[in-house]
Amino acid sequence: MESDKQTVAGAIRHVVEKMLCRSYAKNTFMKIKLYEILFDMALSGTTRNEREIFYMAVNTFGSQKSLNRLISGVMHETGLSKANLGIRNTLKGTFIGSIALIRTDKSNLTSSVEKLCSQSLSPQLIPDMSCVTDAFTLHPIIVVVEKDTILHRIAAVLAEEPYFSQILFVCGKGYPCRNTITLLRMLEKSSAAILGLFDFDPFGIHIYSVYKYGAKTSSNLGINSIQRIGIHAEHITSYNIYTSDFMDLNKYDISMINKLEQIDELASDALFIKQLGKKLEMEALFSTFTHVIKSIISQKLKQIHYESKQHHK
Repeated sequence: MESDKQTVAGAIRHVVEKMLCRSYAKNTFMKIKLYEILFDMALSGTTRNEREIFYMAVNTFGSQKSLNRLISGVMHETGLSKANLGIRNTLKGTFIGSIALIRTDKSNLTSSVEKLCSQSLSPQLIPDMSCVTDAFTLHPIIVVVEKDTILHRIAAVLAEEPYFSQILFVCGKGYPCRNTITLLRMLEKSSAAILGLFDFDPFGIHIYSVYKYGAKTSSNLGINSIQRIGIHAEHITSYNIYTSDFMDLNKYDISMINKLEQIDELASDALFIKQLGKKLEMEALFSTFTHVIKSIISQKLKQIHYESKQHHK
């Protein structure tokens, strides 16, 4: 009798596993699991970020990307925002400099100001912005850096410059999270100029486009005033950068270039990269051309100061 039970259980398990191997069935199972987690969160009043939800059922979701796609689908189906679903912002963005956040307690309609300042050149995590109603900075210039691997190096190089104290550095660590974008959108209301430094490769340029125009799931969260100051095609030709610092394009790069060519602002650089057949990361500039990064930023700062003086005449 026991062996019969094992046979039946084994047969059922085999059929279920085959079902789950079919993409449609697997996706449905993943979605049911997500709804189960969100339902329990709603009943208990619990909030979690996307990473925490992923680790609640790693084997079911498979990857963080799959879960994020499911969450976007749930938001579309229910008409609810992440905040309504109890999904907190994922915190990964950092900053170097000082900012002030205004938090409002809706229960008693009181507000408080939280002042944050990084220690020396050490990046500080951007706090959860979900309860922040506004943000300010006294820095007249905000420099958005694509990757954390280069953030400290850029700050260290510019720390020697007289204008260093005027700069607030913000880093989204690759594709920016909603939390980082939320902070920048609040700071955008001030008179600070927002500048961006990104790799001269298809994905670096695409990351800039996410900052500027928003992602597919959050097209209303773009930072209209951000200016991409580097790396541009003109920097490649102006500074005679060694070809040994470039890397070959792969099929994913080519696919991304085809998308970028549809955006007027980015089409020329995308076409330049395609024709060159190469891409360049900022790390390469630091190994041989540290002065390039410094020159790009200092020239832009001089332009901003000049335009400011002209405006006040």
